[in-house]
Amino acid sequence: MRKLNLDEIKKTELDILLELQKVCDAHGLRLYLAGGSLLGAIRHKGFIPWDDDIDVCMPRPDYMKLIHLEDEFSKHLKLVCYENGTDSYPFMKLIDTRTKVKEKYMQEDASSSLWVDILPVDGLPDKEEEIEKIYKKTNFYRKLLKLNWANPNEGKTRLKRMLKRFVIPFAKIYGIDKCNKKILEQAYKVPFDKANKAGVVTWGLYGKGEAMDKEKFLKSDDVLFEGYTFKAMSCWDEYLTGIYGNYMELPPIEKRQTHEMHVTLEDE
Repeated sequence: MRKLNLDEIKKTELDILLELQKVCDAHGLRLYLAGGSLLGAIRHKGFIPWDDDIDVCMPRPDYMKLIHLEDEFSKHLKLVCYENGTDSYPFMKLIDTRTKVKEKYMQEDASSSLWVDILPVDGLPDKEEEIEKIYKKTNFYRKLLKLNWANPNEGKTRLKRMLKRFVIPFAKIYGIDKCNKKILEQAYKVPFDKANKAGVVTWGLYGKGEAMDKEKFLKSDDVLFEGYTFKAMSCWDEYLTGIYGNYMELPPIEKRQTHEMHVTLEDE
């Protein structure tokens, strides 16, 4: 096994993304850069320099079709998600099984592979207060879910480590399956096809800032990412403002976060 540096991690993830885009194009599935990857495309024309992952999103109907296309990918790539029983997250990942990842704040047995996150975009209510309720509930269950994998011996402060040791046992009693079901219950509240608004619900880290006009979301603009052309929702400026505020301003050095992960590649 050989350890990968940050540039090699990014190259591997970009290769995953390119194959994902190829399969989506072949089946008429809509795929958009999202989160930090979209911010990177707009501000840096590629990865945010200190970032180490790729996020994309797609309408829920397209997402559900993609779940059944695993055989379309190269043999070292695997689609994993809660819906097909291969992962514990309420969204999909396309992983490179030749790699092994150990994240600092995860338990020793929670090793994974390098991935691209594929986030479903679900329907949202018209009223802002109803949108807020959905995100508050999913935020609670998302935090509970993450505690099931958390390493109780790691934390940025002593207080956080102490709190983890206290709450992790309760999170484990509630369990991964129940957390996922509660999150998906919120995601499915408003069917995508009947909604006027839409957003990433299952892993919506930015709450109501994720909400978009669905028709604007479904229209797309071309953006450059690491020399390749990908799609972004036409409302990318509103979307990035909703989740990052003044997104063209670089954050202070202390807020430039990575996953703090150790990545190895199996020998050829």
